[in-house]
Amino acid sequence: MSCEPLVHSHVSDGLPEEHPLAHELVRCDRCYALLHSRRNSCLRTWLETGLGNLCVGCFVLAAGGLAPDPQLGIGGVDCLTREFGLRQNAPA
Repeated sequence: MSCEPLVHSHVSDGLPEEHPLAHELVRCDRCYALLHSRRNSCLRTWLETGLGNLCVGCFVLAAGGLAPDPQLGIGGVDCLTREFGLRQNAPA
């Protein structure tokens, strides 16, 4: 059983204190960009998924990339597979 991927925003900045990554250094699992600092500060918007932690750009690419036709939107992102979901017991 899985639940939705989690979006962590640099707008609201930090993760909830009880989140296991709240005081961890987090990098994108695809491009290694710094996403979150140990001071519990989100440095950019990123997603926690069943396929790892991804910056927004890498999330779009991992989900199917950009569609060649601009009217089609952003490819696979609007129809994610279940593998992007977090395990049900993941923190909310």
